[in-house]
Amino acid sequence: MKTPVALAILAFCGILQSVSGYGMLNTLRMGIARQKSTVQSTKNRLERESRQFDSKMSRQLSDAKIHSMQEINALVNPALKSVEDSTKRSTAEGKDATHCYDAAKAKLRESSMKSWNDLDGCRDAVLSSVSDTQNNFDAAITSGQQVLSYYDSIMTSCFATSVQQMESCVVGKLPEGAQLVQAFQSTANDVINNSASVSSTAQVNAINCNGGPVANVRDDVSSAKFEANQCVAAL
Repeated sequence: MKTPVALAILAFCGILQSVSGYGMLNTLRMGIARQKSTVQSTKNRLERESRQFDSKMSRQLSDAKIHSMQEINALVNPALKSVEDSTKRSTAEGKDATHCYDAAKAKLRESSMKSWNDLDGCRDAVLSSVSDTQNNFDAAITSGQQVLSYYDSIMTSCFATSVQQMESCVVGKLPEGAQLVQAFQSTANDVINNSASVSSTAQVNAINCNGGPVANVRDDVSSAKFEANQCVAAL
């Protein structure tokens, strides 16, 4: 028969064991919290980089279109002025060359409108070419959320009446969690680094594509001026 002193010693030892066990669990909880913080930080960076990628692409494509529109206006407006001046001179000489000017004006207006549509087509084509990069951002962000969910589930899935069982269960799940974190961070770095290259290439592609509509307008300007001069000369 155990004496009260012996029972008290046994109870005290049990308390120490319990405190020690929960201390280990708390350490494991803190380790999980650190891993979650790392994942959340990387996920936040991905979301920030994704927004910046979208913003940069929009700005680059807008700037490229505006530059090409300015080039087109620089071709069309002087051509219209030249034809108009030629028409006025003919009118002063008693010849009605209004229809010559109207024909050139209509042709250049049609050319300009087509060029605007073509520039929009270039923009759409470039955006389509970078859609995989945005999809990669979205997939990586989703992956990060899944890693967070994995860590959130550890303590609840490992709940047990025995502290030692809980410890063993949690410890058993941590290696997989560490692998998930490592894979997620590697993917995040790849996506972010690749997006910089894609952005630079997209800008070049937009400029090259926009050169087509500008060249077409340049040809139409030369043709319209020639036809207008021929029209006036025939009066």
